[in-house]
Amino acid sequence: MQIGQASTGRMLSAVSAPASPTPDLVAAKPLALALLALAVVPLGLPAQGIGPTVVVDARMAAPAWATAQRELIQLNAEAVRVHRGRQFDARGYSLAPPQRGVGAGPDDVTEAIRNWPLAHAVGGADSIIETWSDVWEAHLRQYSEARIPQVEMARDGILHKEFTTAYDWEHIGEGLGPFYFHGLSRPDDARHVERARRYAGFYMNEDPDAPNYDPKRRIIRSLFNGSRGADLTPATVDDWDGPLPDGVSPTAARRTRFANPANQNIRGDHPLNLSATMLHLNESFDADEVRLTLVNVGAERARTVTVQMGASGEHRATTVTSGGRRTTVNGPWFNVRLAPGAGQTLTIGVRRYANQPTLAFPWARPAGR
Repeated sequence: MQIGQASTGRMLSAVSAPASPTPDLVAAKPLALALLALAVVPLGLPAQGIGPTVVVDARMAAPAWATAQRELIQLNAEAVRVHRGRQFDARGYSLAPPQRGVGAGPDDVTEAIRNWPLAHAVGGADSIIETWSDVWEAHLRQYSEARIPQVEMARDGILHKEFTTAYDWEHIGEGLGPFYFHGLSRPDDARHVERARRYAGFYMNEDPDAPNYDPKRRIIRSLFNGSRGADLTPATVDDWDGPLPDGVSPTAARRTRFANPANQNIRGDHPLNLSATMLHLNESFDADEVRLTLVNVGAERARTVTVQMGASGEHRATTVTSGGRRTTVNGPWFNVRLAPGAGQTLTIGVRRYANQPTLAFPWARPAGR
């Protein structure tokens, strides 16, 4: 379930489609559409490779740089403690009043604690991730309770179901940074796993209250989207920037730019929505298999996609199941032939770190290598 474990998400881009017709797995051919690299971060897992073992048993004093590095990592715990005391109250609520807008919003609170899970993952004290968890849970409560009557999508809470109600993915994505990193520290956190699946479901129409995805047109329906679904109404200045802040003129550039009709029309998909695919990336990780949805959005031409297992082909795909059919791969890459308009979720069996990494492209290597 966590980033760094072994996979990509359920979607290659912010599109999906019904599973028919079934894509055909094909033999090695030149890349026709895209290369998908399943990048993985080692997490102290047992070695699964081959080759001789070298034993090192002579004692050696730690180099000065290594000692300094460990000291720096441990100092993060003190920095976290100080920041927690200065920026949050006893409940873990931010001392800054909750706001929603481009100038200030929930993402600005969590950006400040984004790297705490990483500091713990590289060897920092447990107090780091424990403090982060307390602040994160308090943040979800605080912004779910906060109301902004002037903004339709925040009248009943800036967050709904622990997620942004409807806003752009520049800000949603910034706010989710530490959530993604948390999986590196606590991969078995059941609450994190549940949220990862639920958040991804907002963009697969698994939640009837969040109709974000249009399966017919294969788009996310608005620039503003989230746990209350796509917002299809013209965006007001307050929708973008929140109620007029104290000390800010109504004619200030940060306000007038949103009065432009071009910025009020938020209907339809937008490149920022590609960031929603991270939810599926985060949700679909598993130790022994990965799930990947591929879609040919073209209705006239077939496409061939090459899927490589890891940025350097260091993992091995054992089997690929598509539409009830299982194909044996036993290699670091395979091709998928997508008929016009076809799409389906592939379940890929994985052996991690089973191959010698290489910088060569798949089509420049012999089949199975």
